[in-house]
Amino acid sequence: FLNAWGEYCSGTDADAASMILFYLAKHYPQCYVKNIKNSDNNNVATGMATEKVNGPAAIHDPIELPFDFVSHDGTSDIKWNTRYSELFKYKEEFGDCKVFTKSELGQWVMVMRDHKRKHAKVLTPRRIELLDNIGFLWSGLK
Repeated sequence: FLNAWGEYCSGTDADAASMILFYLAKHYPQCYVKNIKNSDNNNVATGMATEKVNGPAAIHDPIELPFDFVSHDGTSDIKWNTRYSELFKYKEEFGDCKVFTKSELGQWVMVMRDHKRKHAKVLTPRRIELLDNIGFLWSGLK
């Protein structure tokens, strides 16, 4: 199977597997396969993390990731990726990202808007891309 896909995309079996995994991760993030590489060629989750849950760490610091953890942005930032998963599910259920601001998810949405206004480093280009792709409203409700 992978051999045929590899030939189709003029690459190797590994290239074909990577392409398939990225497609599945994009379209079915709740079932995201953890041990793949992101576009920066960094391991998404290997059991050994390059950053702590919410900040830098030594490359060999093991992190206990939740069983159902999904790394949408290629990091092991549990809080960000969990909230993004919640927002993604909210969008699937309600058709938009207009979250009630008094909820925990709504508070996170407001913080993301604030991070973008302040050009905070925590809001990486990849995270902005992920939020844009699901129709995130950067200026509040419209």
